Amino acid sequence: MTTLETRLRVWRLYLVGGGMAFRDGRMGVDQILAVRPGAPHELPAVRSW
Repeated sequence: MTTLETRLRVWRLYLVGGGMAFRDGRMGVDQILAVRPGAPHELPAVRSW
């Protein structure tokens, strides 16, 4: 097996494992949005949802 084939197999395994974890509710996605202190922005301090 070549290095590329090995990498592809590992990548596919990673994607399948991630898909199964999302499906089973064992993994989620979080997002953090930050601004530099003192930088101008129009972001609310708290989200309404």
